[in-house]
Amino acid sequence: MVPFWSFSVSPIINKPPESMRSLETDLPRVGIKHFGLKVDSLERAKEFILSNNLADAVSIKQGRTGIDYFFIKDPSGNFIEFVQDDRGI
Repeated sequence: MVPFWSFSVSPIINKPPESMRSLETDLPRVGIKHFGLKVDSLERAKEFILSNNLADAVSIKQGRTGIDYFFIKDPSGNFIEFVQDDRGI
């Protein structure tokens, strides 16, 4: 796995559709609407994001499958998902 801090992400210049502006309206839609990054530690990823002012707040949640995750938005408003999956599958 590539260390979290060894790459950078360029902002996407296109604005997302209106339905993608919140998780409540984005997640129920079927299709590819965001990309995800698997990390070894969500806590370290959260600390990195907050200490570099990449997001105002980060809320780690547990999904229905037991995987922990959180979302942030890029400068254009597109969602980026961070996932920690320790299931070993």
